[in-house]
Amino acid sequence: IRLSLVGSEMCKETEVELCIYNTGSVENCTGGKNGIQADVADATAKYVKSTAVKGGIITVVGKGSLDKVSYTLTAAGSATAGVTWTASCGTNADIFPAGFCS
Repeated sequence: IRLSLVGSEMCKETEVELCIYNTGSVENCTGGKNGIQADVADATAKYVKSTAVKGGIITVVGKGSLDKVSYTLTAAGSATAGVTWTASCGTNADIFPAGFCS
């Protein structure tokens, strides 16, 4: 169950990194623009309610048994310096893999 929620952003992470390299700025990286898939407000996945990207920040919200569980991945960096990610978890951070929410 946890991996379903955590893995749902993998494609968007790659898209955000490519956006940063191609546009030169994390602020240009938003759902539906610059090669990033559109945001999904009501996903059909069993455990994922929504995914969104705004300014290089990916937000994933769970549903079903993961209702009210969420996390964000925040991109930082540039094409020359490289891209780093910081994960921040909402409620129930204890269900995520060790070290993920830091």
